[in-house]
Amino acid sequence: MFQQADDIQLFLVPFDLSESSSADSINAIGPMTSDHVFDLLKEMVSQQPDADDDIHDLCNAPSLQDIVAQGVEAFVQQFTSVITAAETNFGDVYGVGVSSFKEGQIEQAFSTFSIFFAQPETRAPALSALAACACYQKRYDRGFALAEQSIASKESHPRAHLIAGYCALQIGDRKSAKRHLALATRLARSDARYRDEQRCAQRELLLMQLAN
Repeated sequence: MFQQADDIQLFLVPFDLSESSSADSINAIGPMTSDHVFDLLKEMVSQQPDADDDIHDLCNAPSLQDIVAQGVEAFVQQFTSVITAAETNFGDVYGVGVSSFKEGQIEQAFSTFSIFFAQPETRAPALSALAACACYQKRYDRGFALAEQSIASKESHPRAHLIAGYCALQIGDRKSAKRHLALATRLARSDARYRDEQRCAQRELLLMQLAN
């Protein structure tokens, strides 16, 4: 196995909601009550067993089951900095998940991003963020599956492909790794904001070629 570029770890992370392919739809949601946000989490946990295995496993995570069992008041306390009894904004709650991820509090980040799974407009970025959590935990098979589902949900952020490509590489699926890294490069090339992601994906592709 070739040596991974050190800086790729900087990009195996959730991206901002403003950068999502669904940004306009997400902005249109507007403020929501804490009860509504909690209901979304309950809906996510109550997904049917015939759902995709990776998603079903997420829905049955003890951390989520515990939050739902404790009720809305306990849920609000976990996000006291952004959720009130009145109204809250999806972007603010998502930001809690991003901050938790950066601080290495992956279970908290996982619980936060799970809230977004049941909302159609936020499903794609939630899946990508959950893939980043799985990748952080070195659960690369699940990270790959979740990243691919995010992409299938029409998420075109280059980082979703970068996470998918990295996870595929870790589980030995070099064909998928090459495809996703190439797509990450192509998407990043069209937007100057993602120049670093482009260079990172190109470096990984080069290392793959040299390793042959």
